[in-house]
Amino acid sequence: MTLSGANTFSENAGSGLELNSFGPVSVSNLTAGGNVQHGALLRNDFLGATSGVTVSGMNQFTGNGFHGLDVISFGAISASNVTASGNGFSGGSDGVRLENHLGTGAAVKLTGTNNISGNASGLVVYSVGTVTLASITASGNTQGSGAYIDAPTAAWTFNPPSP
Repeated sequence: MTLSGANTFSENAGSGLELNSFGPVSVSNLTAGGNVQHGALLRNDFLGATSGVTVSGMNQFTGNGFHGLDVISFGAISASNVTASGNGFSGGSDGVRLENHLGTGAAVKLTGTNNISGNASGLVVYSVGTVTLASITASGNTQGSGAYIDAPTAAWTFNPPSP
């Protein structure tokens, strides 16, 4: 499933975008704000699914009740250039949540420039694959960690932003 171009999901009574797929998911340039539930919930963690999820372009998630960006997959997760702020205050949720810990051991990558600040909790990653994080700013997340990485059996790399 592919969603390209500029995509805006705002002020909805549920989630801004809920995307469920058995195959690969590729979305770009998401803006989701002011939704009662998730800004964007992207799932391909269904029995038999092994493909991954890619979130590319410039992506902004602001003021959503639950997670700003929530990706749940059995395959690899790749996201870039994510800004998440003011999310999670309806349920103590996260600005960005990336989960593939029940899958194939595929990688999680968050690259580009990422600002995950002012949420209930910041960045949360659950994976058994390699985790690569680059250029993360996480500050002012009021109910939890700036970044919480649970990858007990995996290697992980953090590349801090350049001064």
